[in-house]
Amino acid sequence: MLQFYVNPIPYLLNNLKEIENYRKNEKPIGIPIIVNDDNFFSKSESERYDFFRETILQKLDLLSSVVTKKKLDTNMSLLKKELKMVLIRFM
Repeated sequence: MLQFYVNPIPYLLNNLKEIENYRKNEKPIGIPIIVNDDNFFSKSESERYDFFRETILQKLDLLSSVVTKKKLDTNMSLLKKELKMVLIRFM
């Protein structure tokens, strides 16, 4: 689950994890993405798309390690391949 934090307050920013733990009952893994002036709002439209593409793909690498560690039934290589195609096509 991608969680977008737009201009988070400093307290929240300091306490965000790079990736959240797997929640067995709900089944999601929270993946925070911080959007602020430095990385998004002060950029051109093409740079904004680049930011989203790069950030989402980087977060998938983190997700892959959690999936492996928790032995979850997710084909990460297929997920990453298909997501790349979608990101290239629509962004």
